[in-house]
Amino acid sequence: MKTTLIYGDSLSSGRYGIAYTAYLPVQKEIHGIDGDNLGGIMARAISRIRRGNLTAGTVVIQGGANDILLPYVSRSDASWRLATTKLGTLSHTPIDDVNRFISRFSKQLNELVEHIKNSNILICSITVLGERLDSTLNQTRNMFNAAMKEVTLEYGARWCDVSTPLEHIIRQNQSSGYLVPTLSSLEEDTMYVGSDELRSSLLSESRNLVVTVDGIHPNLLGAKTIAETLTVHLHW
Repeated sequence: MKTTLIYGDSLSSGRYGIAYTAYLPVQKEIHGIDGDNLGGIMARAISRIRRGNLTAGTVVIQGGANDILLPYVSRSDASWRLATTKLGTLSHTPIDDVNRFISRFSKQLNELVEHIKNSNILICSITVLGERLDSTLNQTRNMFNAAMKEVTLEYGARWCDVSTPLEHIIRQNQSSGYLVPTLSSLEEDTMYVGSDELRSSLLSESRNLVVTVDGIHPNLLGAKTIAETLTVHLHW
């Protein structure tokens, strides 16, 4: 069985909230780095492909949220500004301008496609940035996703919309606008939840959230929803 290579950010690393990767019924290698932006994620995947001896059936790219989120929270909170300089891949900074973001993504995807011969490339949409779907953050996310999808299909890669199923669940429920306020609160959540599915659900309920524990990272329902959506695309 060929291995699925997953390159992503904290959603793929699974340290915060519940790991969606635990529910993927495939042989997999997980390369998630907390706080990484799409430029860093793509660069790591390209570096791996360049080394050769690739036996992957699918290369999954999950990321882009930190390009929008980190500059946004850094403008109002000093702890996030400091964290942004330490998180992710330092050689690639977050880009929250859609034109520059897509320019970098296009160049990196072109390189990835050129180096992969017998593997499929699957690009995931950026998931919810807070469960208030009419927020400025989510409006920006929608714009980024539309541009990413267009480039992905242009280069012959596959597009996996993991965000729409989450949005559908949120719209069917009453959800709060809670969005993780500080880096320390992320660590507190990790200490409390760990990988405990029940605790993730309890934390979500206490914050009146539906698919996340903090507006970003999935609870059990969110993780399973992402995994189910991805699984359909992994069986080509």
